Amino acid sequence: MIDFDSLLIDSGLETYAHNYSVGIRGLNSSGSEGAQFYGSQESFDNSFVSETVHFPHGSWQISASENEDLLKNQPWYRVNSPRIVGYPVLIFLCVAFVIIYRLYCAANEKALHDELTGLPNRRYFMYSLQHHFDSVSEKDLEENFAVMNIDLDKFKSINDTFGHAAGDKVLIACAERISSVLRSSDLVARVGGDEFLIILYRISNTEDIDVISIELQKAIRQTPVIYEEHLININASIGYALYDGHYETIDHLLKRADQRMYAEKNRQQIDTLN
Repeated sequence: MIDFDSLLIDSGLETYAHNYSVGIRGLNSSGSEGAQFYGSQESFDNSFVSETVHFPHGSWQISASENEDLLKNQPWYRVNSPRIVGYPVLIFLCVAFVIIYRLYCAANEKALHDELTGLPNRRYFMYSLQHHFDSVSEKDLEENFAVMNIDLDKFKSINDTFGHAAGDKVLIACAERISSVLRSSDLVARVGGDEFLIILYRISNTEDIDVISIELQKAIRQTPVIYEEHLININASIGYALYDGHYETIDHLLKRADQRMYAEKNRQQIDTLN
């Protein structure tokens, strides 16, 4: 025989039942299949914990769930304190994540693009050239491409005569004019003060490069750049290197384009003197 009330008090279950809804079933030690003899069915339906108590000849099942009446009697700020604190923290973390992501994108964009012209910079260009060079050479693809080097003539004298603001305007105009000639698949980058590099993808012969070079010269020279009350004429020297499987590294490719560019610059200087 068991004094059930004393059992509840001695085990602490009665005190626990003030804060939570507790139920016990297993009449006559019949376990979870037995009838409920303490608490309500909701304590089993909504239980967050359930435990089996074993006896020599059977068992009881005890379950506990939240006491809704207890929550109703609590002040609203106690019941909703997790939401009051949690929602602002969650919103703050979301906003912080968005800000950090946008700062990262801006920093990455700045690291790979020229701030003045908005074109890709040397880092972007060299990475793209190396990646394409490796893809074509390692996979032994029958796909030629070309690198072009454009250097503005007498750019230093423009800065010295009209100022750096005029030089910046010239660079911006050249970037726009070069981009207008190229295909959308080609890549043009500003890699130095007055130097632009171009990758012409899927081009197979020097005749096509000569046509593009002529179009670039026309676009660059077409009209003077207007700065304040001055008309600034622009000229450029252009060199190229066509990849046909005979270049071992991109440095050899760029060196050949530089050689042709400087040869063109020297030829123009001689023509000017004559």
